[in-house]
Amino acid sequence: MRIIAFVDIHGNMRALEEVCSSAVDADIMLCSGDLTQFSNRLDLILRKLDSIGKPLFLIHGNHETSEEMADRCRKLKNIEFVHKRTVFIGNTMITGYGGGGFSEHDKEMGIFFSRIQRDFIGKIDESRRRLTRTILLTHSPPYGTHLDELGGSHHGNRSITSFLKKNKINVILNICGHFHENAYKDDRLGRVTVINPGPAGTIIEA
Repeated sequence: MRIIAFVDIHGNMRALEEVCSSAVDADIMLCSGDLTQFSNRLDLILRKLDSIGKPLFLIHGNHETSEEMADRCRKLKNIEFVHKRTVFIGNTMITGYGGGGFSEHDKEMGIFFSRIQRDFIGKIDESRRRLTRTILLTHSPPYGTHLDELGGSHHGNRSITSFLKKNKINVILNICGHFHENAYKDDRLGRVTVINPGPAGTIIEA
């Protein structure tokens, strides 16, 4: 599966055009939030992305609210809001937790991670579980990687790191952002590849 992933566009129309151009050859699109500067031109940007005609799965960042993003996405044909939700594309499960970016711990996020694992194990038969791989979208980067380093120290989210290291749902990829200084960087946490795909996007073969 060929993916164009992007994050932290913040209303930059040149970056948006680059994403749209790359999306022509992609199977799906993934966005980890902050399409805008405090929701300015959110409708315009979402309509532009929807017009590409490729499935886009996204979460909100700290510049949008979950309520407004969910409301806008319900009206669009090709965009699905996956904050605190899971969707399947073949044997790939896509799930996300949006917002935030400033805290090292997030109790509500931890509760969500526990729930999706419980639902995955309880509702999906064993043969399908073995074949399923998961892509996690978060706006915050996990703690302790190249993606959360600022000034020689780490400022990411420990709840994400703990989940990625111990998850039972075969997470293969974590798309995140928030720290613009670390755009286009990648790292690994155990078997999980962690990528900040930047505002102009990164092509990923998964």
